[in-house]
Amino acid sequence: MHIFFISEDIPYNGFSGSALFGWACVNYFIERGHKITLFVDPPRKNITKKQYFEQIQNITRLGCEIVHLNKVKQNKKTNLSKINSFFNPDISKFYYSCSFSGSIEKIIKKKVIELNPDILFVYGFPAIYFTRNINNIPRFAPICEDPFTISQMKWKLNIN
Repeated sequence: MHIFFISEDIPYNGFSGSALFGWACVNYFIERGHKITLFVDPPRKNITKKQYFEQIQNITRLGCEIVHLNKVKQNKKTNLSKINSFFNPDISKFYYSCSFSGSIEKIIKKKVIELNPDILFVYGFPAIYFTRNINNIPRFAPICEDPFTISQMKWKLNIN
């Protein structure tokens, strides 16, 4: 089976809970003989270049194909009023990588046509968002973070 593994985190043993979960999933799929294509490096703010290269080097050893997403164009910003943006906030306020979703979605769609995967394994809300308009391939998304809880915590802790 050919699996497209799509996540905001590079699967890696020892960086974060999401990265560790991704590492476990990718290893599980490989051990069972599945072909894995990774889409796991959208632009991020919370990772250093050193960490990025270490993680990419580590996941490359597993023999997965990596489709890089880190040099994509940011979506055009919409000018919403303060009131409108308060009641209808843009998803990129909560997930930075979602501000690149237009370009990332195009890359994934192109690879779907080119490689014809059997399933999209999408982990994390940004991955779900990147693939929301890809309807011709089965998509599996394990339980992940809840945007409402994140927005509550940002409000409570006054974090932007």
